[in-house]
Amino acid sequence: MFPGDYTEEIQQTLEELFQKASEEMMVKVMKKQAKLQRKIAMKSKTKGSPSVHIPRYLASLDHCLADPVGFHHLAIFTNEKYPTAVPYLEFHRAFQIYRSTLNHKIRKEVAHEICL
Repeated sequence: MFPGDYTEEIQQTLEELFQKASEEMMVKVMKKQAKLQRKIAMKSKTKGSPSVHIPRYLASLDHCLADPVGFHHLAIFTNEKYPTAVPYLEFHRAFQIYRSTLNHKIRKEVAHEICL
C-alpha cells in the first residue's frame, strides 16, 4: 500500500496506524456532517426552501477518508516531500499534523492536497 523501500515491519505499522486513524477521522467527519445536516434542515424549515448543500471540504474529507486510496496519496505526498528523511517518523508527523487540523480552512487545504 505504501510506496518506498519500507521494511515489512514499518509497512505493517503504517497500515495499522492509518487504519485506526481512518476510523477515527471518519467518526469525526460523520459527526460534523450530521451536525451540518441538522443545521441545514433547521434553516430550510425556517426559510421554506430545502437545501442539502454540503461544504466542499467535508465532501472532500469524506471521499478521501472513506477510501484507503486517500491515505495512499498521503503516503506518496509525504515521500515526495521528505524523500531522504526517516519514513516512519515523517509519515507519522505528517499524519499528526493532518489529524490536528481542526480549523475547517486548514482541513480543506489538506484534504484537497491529499485527494488531488
